[in-house]
Amino acid sequence: MAAPAPDMSVVPEPADVVAIVRWKSPAVTFQTIQQWFGVPIPVEDISDELFHAPQAAAALALDAPVDLVVALDPKAPDRDPQPFVGFSVGMRSVDQARHAFERHGALQEVGPGTYRLELGRHQDRVSCLLGPSLGPSPARLVCGPRERDAEALQPYMARGLAAAPLPTTDIHGEVRFGPVQRRFGPMLPSALQMGSSFLSHEIGTGDRALDRATTDAVSGVTDEVVALVNDLDGVQVDLALEQGARVVSGDMSLKFKSRTSWTAQRMFENEGKMGAPPELYWALPAAADAAFYNRGMDGKPYEGIRRVGGDLIRAAMAHEKLPTADSDAVARLFQEAFQSWPVSVSASGHIDTPVGAQARPGDLDAMQKQLSGAMGWQMFGLEEKPDRLDKWLRDFAAAYNRPAIQRWFATQAHLDAKKLPKIRYGATTVRGLTGVKALEVTMTVDRSEFGHDGTPQPKNAKPLTLAYTVLVMADGQRTWMAMGADRPTLEKRLAEVKAGAHGAGTLSARSGLEALRSERTLTGGFMSIAGVASQAAGGLLSALEGHHMSSSDLNEILDVLAKMPHHGETPIIITSTARDGSPSEVTMRFRASKGTIDDIASLTAVLADHAMMPPTMVAPPPPPAPPPPRH
Repeated sequence: MAAPAPDMSVVPEPADVVAIVRWKSPAVTFQTIQQWFGVPIPVEDISDELFHAPQAAAALALDAPVDLVVALDPKAPDRDPQPFVGFSVGMRSVDQARHAFERHGALQEVGPGTYRLELGRHQDRVSCLLGPSLGPSPARLVCGPRERDAEALQPYMARGLAAAPLPTTDIHGEVRFGPVQRRFGPMLPSALQMGSSFLSHEIGTGDRALDRATTDAVSGVTDEVVALVNDLDGVQVDLALEQGARVVSGDMSLKFKSRTSWTAQRMFENEGKMGAPPELYWALPAAADAAFYNRGMDGKPYEGIRRVGGDLIRAAMAHEKLPTADSDAVARLFQEAFQSWPVSVSASGHIDTPVGAQARPGDLDAMQKQLSGAMGWQMFGLEEKPDRLDKWLRDFAAAYNRPAIQRWFATQAHLDAKKLPKIRYGATTVRGLTGVKALEVTMTVDRSEFGHDGTPQPKNAKPLTLAYTVLVMADGQRTWMAMGADRPTLEKRLAEVKAGAHGAGTLSARSGLEALRSERTLTGGFMSIAGVASQAAGGLLSALEGHHMSSSDLNEILDVLAKMPHHGETPIIITSTARDGSPSEVTMRFRASKGTIDDIASLTAVLADHAMMPPTMVAPPPPPAPPPPRH
């Protein structure tokens, strides 16, 4: 009598799926990584780590998707929902997989051609079902942390999701809020209210004013969480690796079915202003490692934050016995930071320091320069005159220097008030520039109290002064602010932006930003790996090496960091867009192009050499699909 045939009918998706992740083809991904970076993928080690069955690697169908599904259990109690969680991998055949897994434990036939088994060790054990599958692979292994997870999800993952169209990107993931809202939405306000009451009670001080302000703040956050959860429809993430072009790109979309929450409203606030970057953006320094722009903000929606935050600050400072005038001064600083703001831009960059330069033992001056270089520089530009920013910085310095606030800082830091950082703000002189003011933060360290490796400094050594500077410059109807610990660099950056948006030292002359010019975006900009590489090569790591490390290998790696083929300067474009509809979407995108991939590959190569990585066999991937015909 013939054995019964397995059920190969298509299974529909369960009603309460809350998350799906699909990895289109591990084989193609592994091939791409090895081609780009020369790093072999240890498939057998991965298989052993996941299943504790290294021999099973030969049975894996790595050209088929790897899937993850999370679904609500309709029978689980609301107080302990314990959702179903399962992942599945393609297998070359049921028989080949069965023979591979039989070496690591018994298989129990639970249906025609379907077997139950347990894989892993101790707390890492998973319960699995092996059986025939629809889709790219003839069989699938579906596993979950509990036996019931595999039983609940195996039919859909093997004969539903596996038969669905493949994702258009290498990795596709989505989270759906609908099932959670339907089941737990009515309970969420009361649950959060209980949590809010508990938190307010736990952090209560007995001070009525402070406790009332704290309760208002916690309640406001609670209400916003409820509204935001009800607004959200889902989250979608996609990642693509373009092997031939050596490009990595990704999207993350937040989908909203409504906009009742404060957060959702802010995300779409400037939807009608999407377009090319503002002209102010192109005036930023070309030497930037990262630079971004935004469309400004309306201060009216922040009235609640100003009020609640101001009340909380005043109550907290009154609880600390600080004078009312002092608490009012600090509260105003907070509130004025949440007023309307114009179009603004920002940039940051590194400061070059000699590769391999080390601070000699006890050479605190050299260490200070290296650490200052590692901090780099930051710059902001505003499409308005400097009056408001000037007033805020002046008020900030005045508030910090109030005697009662100084005494409070000294008490909290257990320091003599004379040793607190000094802050002053006022006009300053910069050669070739006018209308510049400076906020200077300085701290003096007595060398007799600061030794290297426990070695005390000479008692007659001059004190070491650490400084951080904020320079503010008026530029017609614009304002520029440069920040950092290396003042000459800040002055140089201000001179570059003063030349306007078409100077040779500005972003208008930098290549690789063409995509920003042509896209309609809400916010955007770029980042690069130059800043990280420079800090590692000549800044912070050099300072640390000089402080307590010595390694020729490290010096060689640092040298490679400074000699990347594209110097880490290729822009990684990052943008956001908003789209009205049902649902509405806010999408964040990034794109890393060939220059970035080449630089990372050069770093990977030297790190691999120093780690003396042994060669590892990689499962042979299928040949890549031919490109679509051009029309």
